[in-house]
Amino acid sequence: MFFNRLGFTLHCCRHRSRPFFYGAFQVIGALEVAQVNLPVAVLIWLMIIPVLLKIDLRAMRDVSQHFRGVGVTLFVNWAVKPFSMALLAWLFIG
Repeated sequence: MFFNRLGFTLHCCRHRSRPFFYGAFQVIGALEVAQVNLPVAVLIWLMIIPVLLKIDLRAMRDVSQHFRGVGVTLFVNWAVKPFSMALLAWLFIG
């Protein structure tokens, strides 16, 4: 189905006033798996991987010494942020 759509899109774009790339971008933008846009997913991973590579795994031993900081971070991320994001969504989206 992907190649049929690609051929149809490229064929239609040749005969219109739109440039060739319009059809190619439409096809790339339509790539999805489980309603997740693949180009966006790949670009997000390309942003995250360099950060993950900089994690010092040897420093994980010292985490127990900073239990308050870890506790506050977990509380804010799991108890506060979901509700604040829901509030913002309710305010701006309706």
